[in-house]
Amino acid sequence: MAETRGIARFSFPKASARAFLFENAPLLLLRWARDDVKMLFLIRDQRGDELVLDHPGEMFTDRVLSIVDGIFHIRLSDDDGSARDYTLGSYFEAGKRFYGAYYAEDAEQPDVVLFRIDGEPPECTLAVPDEEEYQRAAAAFVEQHRDWMDIQRVNEEG
Repeated sequence: MAETRGIARFSFPKASARAFLFENAPLLLLRWARDDVKMLFLIRDQRGDELVLDHPGEMFTDRVLSIVDGIFHIRLSDDDGSARDYTLGSYFEAGKRFYGAYYAEDAEQPDVVLFRIDGEPPECTLAVPDEEEYQRAAAAFVEQHRDWMDIQRVNEEG
């Protein structure tokens, strides 16, 4: 079989694909639920609807998956008892603490919800920060993700 160099088109129809930021590195997580197989790729570039992917290395992959595996998808219940699924959009540091920015999977223009990530992998848990801590984390999130948000605005405006 010939080696493919440069851009090639691939499709994984049975995998779920989720892009997220881990300490400001743009990543793509592919997951096959049937066998609980996960593959992680570094997003090098985006050209239209194509992603240029690279392997981030085994040590980095193991580190990322050990941290986010148990907290990547969460389900939150509202006061009325209805549940909503959220996915990790960013894992970032603010004030020597780590936070997860989550977005609702079913929302077209999702709001970001922040949680503090406590504990060591694989025993990480999520905690709701108090108002002051939430404001500091939200400010750090905006500062660290400013470039990503600017790109999104430019794309939406044309």
